[in-house]
Amino acid sequence: MDYNKLKTFITVVDHGSITSAAKSLLRSQSAISQQIQQLELELDIRLLERKSGTFYLSPEGEEIYKYGKTSLEKIDEGLSEVKNAFTSLKGSIRLGVLYNYWDELNLVKILNRFRLKYPGIFFTITEGNSENIENDLINNRIDMGLSIIFKSPRLFIREKIHHSTHSLYASPSFLNKKGKIEDYRNLVNQVLIDTSHDFPCLGPFFKRNAPNLYSSLMHRKPDIVVLNQEIVHQFVLAGHGLAILPDFLVAGNLKRGSIVRLFPHSQSTIGELDVAYRTGRTLKGYEKSFIKELLK
Repeated sequence: MDYNKLKTFITVVDHGSITSAAKSLLRSQSAISQQIQQLELELDIRLLERKSGTFYLSPEGEEIYKYGKTSLEKIDEGLSEVKNAFTSLKGSIRLGVLYNYWDELNLVKILNRFRLKYPGIFFTITEGNSENIENDLINNRIDMGLSIIFKSPRLFIREKIHHSTHSLYASPSFLNKKGKIEDYRNLVNQVLIDTSHDFPCLGPFFKRNAPNLYSSLMHRKPDIVVLNQEIVHQFVLAGHGLAILPDFLVAGNLKRGSIVRLFPHSQSTIGELDVAYRTGRTLKGYEKSFIKELLK
């Protein structure tokens, strides 16, 4: 049975007329009459007897009215209890987010949507690189983190929420100064920019595309270390070196020609973004709900 049609029927009976019910429900009289007729057809029961411009409940209609009113009141009470349970729930989530992924994840939209359901839940949000987020999780400074690289993955329960491709980029001005780079062996001695001293971005690229040069890369350090990939992006644009960057971050620059992908036929690295929390930690109900929101 259609909940809305049954509710319309009960409202008509409660108000004593279709006109009053239409005003209460903010609908036209014809729409109300049509819903009553459709309900009668669905039930194959005459609900209202019409005489001299007024209506009377049929015996069957009276029974449906009594049963329906009691049932709808119980439904409304149940819905109200569920709503109150959500709105009265209070708590907080300390969230660590990998730099530069706010827009890619539509994270502001996700947080707003979640807080409409759970207005009593508050967030404390920090940004950092993968190493910062992992350390904050280990030291209980955050409840969950959105990150890609975990040096001690067994310490965490992780669920994949997003993936992105990452490629090697330089600016035309850098290439004009250094000349074309057409051999992977030339890369090791270039000005390299990464987010940590152990090459968390360039290392996987070398493993995929030039594994014989990986050990040579790891025997040196990046020329510039920047935690935030947006700032790495700015260094590359300014012609200060080469770096692995998320393709989504540089899409506009590629179109404008202000940045160039090196070795366009190389294999891009894949960044699997996880939501992670400490192994053995029991999640609260609203934390589980937030993870489900991220997975949508």
